Amino acid sequence: MKNHRALELSLTIPTLSAWIACLLALNGTSPTYLISTILLLTTALIYYTNQHYQTTPKHAKTPAETKKLLLATTAAILLITTFNAHLHHQHYQNSTLIETCLNQCQIEIIAQRAPNKTTKGYQLPARLNQDQKQQLTLTGKELGKIKTNDKVLVKGQLKKDGQPPNQGTFKVKEHHILKTSFAHQVADHLQTHLDNTQSSALIRAMTIGDLSGLEQTTRTQIRHAGAAHLIAISGLHLAILMATTQALIPGKPRRKTKLTLLGLAIVIISVGWQPSVLRATTMLGLTSLGAQLKRHTQGINSLAIVILIWLTYDPWLAYSTGFLLSALATLAVLGVTITGQKIEHFENETTIRKYWLLLRPIILVPIYAQLVTSAVTVSQMGSYATYGIFVNILLTPLVPLITGGGIFILLTSLISPTLATWLGQIVKVFAQLELDLISFTAQLPGAHLEGESAWWALIGQYTLVGFSLICHRGMRSYLYGSKTQVRKK
Repeated sequence: MKNHRALELSLTIPTLSAWIACLLALNGTSPTYLISTILLLTTALIYYTNQHYQTTPKHAKTPAETKKLLLATTAAILLITTFNAHLHHQHYQNSTLIETCLNQCQIEIIAQRAPNKTTKGYQLPARLNQDQKQQLTLTGKELGKIKTNDKVLVKGQLKKDGQPPNQGTFKVKEHHILKTSFAHQVADHLQTHLDNTQSSALIRAMTIGDLSGLEQTTRTQIRHAGAAHLIAISGLHLAILMATTQALIPGKPRRKTKLTLLGLAIVIISVGWQPSVLRATTMLGLTSLGAQLKRHTQGINSLAIVILIWLTYDPWLAYSTGFLLSALATLAVLGVTITGQKIEHFENETTIRKYWLLLRPIILVPIYAQLVTSAVTVSQMGSYATYGIFVNILLTPLVPLITGGGIFILLTSLISPTLATWLGQIVKVFAQLELDLISFTAQLPGAHLEGESAWWALIGQYTLVGFSLICHRGMRSYLYGSKTQVRKK
């Protein structure tokens, strides 16, 4: 018998199948062999899922129709994503950029985001202007003035040392900005109301994604404290903003969703068309649109749709750790939303409970995200931030203050530049507080673990979480037993 609470997982299996297909196709596996093998395996998985978890959608009259529909959807998606990934693999293999630029050459590029400051200068991810499927990393000492989406003419030499789809490292000897982007103008406008301190650099990083002002020491401390996702415009960063917005804005869920989507649109305009920002905003936007309709299945399927769209647009994202972390962070937001919708509201609730319901999503989003992303961080980067969960809880309330403050500085500057400068001084106080907390945490014993120690710490984290959940369930059973309480109508 079907459980009426079972999740509608109609797009989850096709999405996972497409992700695996992209990974294998980009490694050179034959598309025909790949599709037939994966389709055979997913057929068995579909039948198992349908038997135990799957509900019958409205457009399917019987479970048999559900299976047929799911199999047809999976086959179509596999055909599209696999052959598209195969074409991208062939395009990368046939690239002539390496032969052209092994000696000195001159090319036009489009900056994907603002450069990162390193001990030897700057590092900037970019795409070729003539063929934006080809990616490369620029290095040089004079790249600090380049911002997101700027079109730049660079002269230098390419070194083949990158992993696909990156063609390698391009050492820049000369460069000339051909066209500045709107994001560049926003960055310059924000800078006029701030100074060159690290707290101001943090405001720029958290507002418009410009990391060029952060010193290498500061970035190392941020990474060791486990707060790297908070200072970059990432899935978790935007998830915290979204959770805060929905918790503080009064009104019905649909009104909150509209304001949230408006906020995400403002972020895109201010930051520029950065791939990571676009991925995170589309995931959060469509997922929240489904979840706020109080049908959590729409949220899960919306997330699956966004992943499929991005994998079709750029199959190389299947290898991207950032893309995976964005998807997991969005899944964490969805988990908080689903559990929040199941909370019982009682008559004559206490003040403490009311405040808990208000702060609950703001606190739980970083905790959920840390739990679902830490395994990826350890496996891909080989490091573990021991105090990451506690740091996220402490820093999360500051994220909307700093990012929101940066946005208010930009908006206020259009009316009164003096007021914007004064507001910048206030926001700097919160930014400095966040930097102090990060610096303190990064210097604690065992704050940053690597190698085997990181894996043992990860196992300990999940063991502690499992034990806490068992204790929580046991405590609730002991306190409430089988008593029922009257719901608020």
